[in-house]
Amino acid sequence: MIGLIFFLILAGYAGLHYYLYRKIIAAFTPGWVTRLILALLLQFLIAAPFISRYLDHDGNPALSRTINLPIFLWIAWLFWFAMAGIFMDLWNVVIRQLSRKNSNPARFTLPPKKQFQSLCVMIVLATGWSVFEGSTPRIQTIRIGHPAIPPGHSIRIVQVSDVHLGMMRSSAWNRSLCRTIETLKPDILVSTGDMVDTSMKNIGDQTEAWAAIQPPL
Repeated sequence: MIGLIFFLILAGYAGLHYYLYRKIIAAFTPGWVTRLILALLLQFLIAAPFISRYLDHDGNPALSRTINLPIFLWIAWLFWFAMAGIFMDLWNVVIRQLSRKNSNPARFTLPPKKQFQSLCVMIVLATGWSVFEGSTPRIQTIRIGHPAIPPGHSIRIVQVSDVHLGMMRSSAWNRSLCRTIETLKPDILVSTGDMVDTSMKNIGDQTEAWAAIQPPL
């Protein structure tokens, strides 16, 4: 079952690269040499996350961290490109279907080159927003009442996610986050995903700050 799930994920990831390949070919119609180079580059990018994981678990965490940020960015860019690109493709299909025989749907459809250029601009803007949001975590307070909690009493739960210890965050950023959590004085601290990106043996210098947080509950 695990093997089947892995195969489906790999097939989907490779499919996204093929989608990008077809979009580039449609937008710029390059020659066969350029197509070959592009195909080889995309095949390397398909394998890159697995190469990074191998380096990380084979005792080369420093090299793995060096290439991991570009790989993570590439995966995000590829996903955004495909999702927005499919939406544009559906738009073109709907416009063509709704157009009557004597009308000219070309005025409202998005040609391949314009699609590609629009997607690249969108990715640049989304990347800037994501980097800003990811580097400046904000505190959001939500109050929830419950009959099991007597009046005048409260339990403070601090929830964090997407910390990504080891691969994408510096030790200084990690310590800063832990200090922020400590100032909130949580009774309970929970992490809801993507806490660790590497082997535990590679983040010994980042675990002490978390161990120092001692929620009473």
